[in-house]
Amino acid sequence: MKPTIYKGETSAERRRYPRIPLTLSVQFMMVNREKLSAALETVSDDLGVEGLAMISTTKLSKDQKLLLTLLVPEDANDKLMNHDASITTEKGCIPVAIFSRVAWCEDVDAHKYRIGVQFMEITETGRQILKDFFLDYKLDYSNSNLMH
Repeated sequence: MKPTIYKGETSAERRRYPRIPLTLSVQFMMVNREKLSAALETVSDDLGVEGLAMISTTKLSKDQKLLLTLLVPEDANDKLMNHDASITTEKGCIPVAIFSRVAWCEDVDAHKYRIGVQFMEITETGRQILKDFFLDYKLDYSNSNLMH
C-alpha cells in the first residue's frame, strides 16, 4: 500500500527521534538461535530514524530479534500524491533489510497487536536509502548512531 501520511507527529514525546504516522509494507522473520522463521507480512503504523511501530496478527515477545524488511518508496514525494494505491515489492519500492528487536508489544484487539521495533543493524546501502527517505520527510537523523 502507498504511504498514508498524516500531518504532525505521533504523541510519543519520550522518544529521542520523532516518528511520523506512515503506512509502509513490512516483512519480518523471527530470529531464534540463528534460524529464521517463515516471512510474515504486515504494515507500519509509524516510522522514525531508529525504529517503527507495526500492526501484526502475531504476538511477539519483548527482545525478540527480527530480520525486518521495510519497503521504502523510491520517490516519497510521488507516493504522497496517491494515498489509495498499493506499495508493492515489484514496483516503486526498495526493500531495506534491518536487523531489529521488539521493544514492546500491546494488544489492539483479539488477534491484533501493535509492536514497537528498535532498529539495531543495517547495511551501508540500506542506511543510505533510509537517509534519503528520511530527508524527504524532514526527519533529522544527524545524531543517530544507527545512521552514521
